[in-house]
Amino acid sequence: MQYEIKNYVVKLPLDIKEKWLEALRSGRYRQGKNCLRNLYDEYCCIGVLLDVIDPTRWIRKENCYSWENEDAVLPKSLQNQYGLKSTIIIEPLKTQYKDDNYDRCTINDLTCANDVACYNFKQIADIIEKDL
Repeated sequence: MQYEIKNYVVKLPLDIKEKWLEALRSGRYRQGKNCLRNLYDEYCCIGVLLDVIDPTRWIRKENCYSWENEDAVLPKSLQNQYGLKSTIIIEPLKTQYKDDNYDRCTINDLTCANDVACYNFKQIADIIEKDL
């Protein structure tokens, strides 16, 4: 499945998107901030995507786990493969989901929705389902 979001083509396969949505809504993942997966097995929403893609690729580091040497953003190989930016930008978030309490950060990507606006995984899944 391919479609364009503001000058780049998203190529996230539908089966991966559906597994990601299911995982975010399942309650199996504890939500964390500021890294893909911390040492307490808490994940950001992008970390859940990586775990869905391949849970064997995590490498334990001193303060967190990394996946292809990335501990805070989507790895470059997946950015290129799926046509996504490092924080998974979703333009409609600027207007449709912006929380006025967080004016220091325009909520236009999933990392900011997870880490700054503190949207829960079910809210993030709804955004992904509708806008990505």
